[in-house]
Amino acid sequence: MEEREKPTEAATLALMQATIKWEHAAIRALFVLNGGALLAVLTFAGNAPELSAAMVLPVRIWVVGLASAAVTTIAAYFSQLAFHKRQGRLLDNKQQEAQTWGKRGIDIRKIAYLFGAVSLLCFISGAWTASSGLEGASGNPRLEIPKQ
Repeated sequence: MEEREKPTEAATLALMQATIKWEHAAIRALFVLNGGALLAVLTFAGNAPELSAAMVLPVRIWVVGLASAAVTTIAAYFSQLAFHKRQGRLLDNKQQEAQTWGKRGIDIRKIAYLFGAVSLLCFISGAWTASSGLEGASGNPRLEIPKQ
C-alpha cells in the first residue's frame, strides 16, 4: 500500500497561488463585462436622452450583475481561506479537521460559482434587454434587405 505524501508548505503555496490567479481572471471578467456595459449604456443614454427610458431595466440588470460579481469575490476569498486552513491541518496531521475545512471550502466555492453564473447571466440578459430597448426606441426594428 502506498503512503500518501504529506503536502509541503511550498506545494500548498504554489497550488493556492495558481488557484487565486485563475479566480482573479474569471472574477475580473465578470466586473469588466457588467461594469463596461453599464458604463457604455450610461454614456450612450446621456448623449441620447430619448433612449434613457429604454435603458432603465438593462442598467438595473447590470447593477445586479456587479453585485453578484462582488459576492463571487467574497465567496472565493472565503473558500480559499478554508482551503488554506485545510492545508494547515494536513501539515499538522489533523485529518478530521482538514476534511471539515476541505468540505467548507468546496461548499463556499459552490456559492462563488453560483453567483458567478448569475453575474454572467445578468450581462447576457442586460445586453439582450438593451438591444431590444434600442430596437423599439429607434423605430426601425429590423434592417431589411431591399428586394431586387
